Formats: sequence, C-alpha cells, structure tokens
Amino acid sequence: MTWKLSGLGDEITEMFPAQLDVLNELGIPNVEIRRFRLAGGEQKVINEATDDDLDRLNQALAEAGITCAGVASPVGKHPIEEPFEPDFERFRGSVRAAHRLNSPYLRVFSSYVPEGDLPAATRDEVMRRLREIANLAASEAPDTTVVVENESELYGEGVANCVDIFETVDAPNLKMVFDASNFVVAGVDPFAEAWPALKGHIAYFHIKDALGPGEIVPAGEGKARWPELLRAARCHDVRESLGV
Repeated sequence: MTWKLSGLGDEITEMFPAQLDVLNELGIPNVEIRRFRLAGGEQKVINEATDDDLDRLNQALAEAGITCAGVASPVGKHPIEEPFEPDFERFRGSVRAAHRLNSPYLRVFSSYVPEGDLPAATRDEVMRRLREIANLAASEAPDTTVVVENESELYGEGVANCVDIFETVDAPNLKMVFDASNFVVAGVDPFAEAWPALKGHIAYFHIKDALGPGEIVPAGEGKARWPELLRAARCHDVRESLGV
C-alpha cells in the first residue's frame, strides 16, 4: 500500500497559491485547507470562505494540479457551556466549503469541557452537538466524511471518551483523525492504548510527534510510535492518507 500524503498548507504561508507551490516542490499532491489568503484579500478561516473565494480556491487547485484532501475547520474548539449556535454556524460554512471543494474529509473537534468528572448532561450535550454535525453533513455534503480529532482539554482527549463518541453517535459519516502526538501530550500511549481501542474508527492519521506537553518534535523523534502504528495500520482497514 502506498500512503497518500497531504499537508496543512497554512503552516507554510498564509497565501494560498504559495502554499500549493511549496507542496508541489515537496511532491505532496494534496492539501488540507484551514486558513488561506487570496490576492487582494485578508486571511480567512475556511468556514468564512465566500462563494467567490471557493471558486478561486478551486481554480488555484486546478492550476497547481493539487487536490483538496480535507477541510480543517475550527468547529468544536468551543466551550460546551456556551451556546452551540455560533459554532454550528461555523460548521455550516465548513460544510459548504467541503462540498464546493469536493473534499473527502471535514475535520472537527469535540468541545472544551471542564476538568474533572463530568455531569451526564454535559456528556450528553457533547453527543447531541456531534450528532447534529454529522446529520447536517450527511444532508449537505453526502460525499464528505466528518472526522473528529483527539486533542487535550476537549471531551475527546483520552481513549475512553473517543470510543464513547463513535459508539454513541454511531453515524456512518463520522470517523476519527488519529493524532498520536496529541495522545502523547494527554499522557496516552498511542500504540499500546489508543490504537487497539480506536483502530476501527480511524479515517486517517495526522503525522506529528511529541515527548510530552509543550515538547513537540519531528515525527519519529518523540513518543508517538509512528513505525509501529503505520505497520499495524497496513494490516487493518484504515485509509491510506497521512496528513503532515
């Protein structure tokens, strides 16, 4: 199996055409779009893209010969105690972008939650929001899979809560983008603990690495255990995409 590489272009530069130029130089044929700037405009987050912006993004992609591998939205990086509607409005914009860009994936998160034991009502609200997200995506962008990324301070920080999300929401268009570095930061062994429990829910991997909180290092130099993870993934029905 050959891994299909993509990159978060805004980690190169804010100018979208320049992002694509560098990806081409690196031989990476796919881009995940999170933030962008087009000539004559200001930097925007992808959920803020207008119809004209989306036309211009598609034109730039076609000219560069690069495919949109994912829309990396900020949705779900929102406190669970605050009203959902502003975040859901961001998701509407993200769904529109994913549909127009023919993106196979739309990344979201699972809400900031208070530390400590959570009341059942808080956990239920997390699930309600993710269910609404999955339902809207199924209606407005049926060819796009919503992927939930694990991250510290969110409901989906540790293994048990990530499993809870996918088993409870149980939507065919809701999968996981597995970030081993974020598991390391959360004190979880990505290969020994996270992979066995979550391998059936993973759509693709974000390739990052860490030694611990605040200690981000190049992939392969930390505790993410990428060689073991990728060898194991080759033996299971996990998509071949790697986001760098």
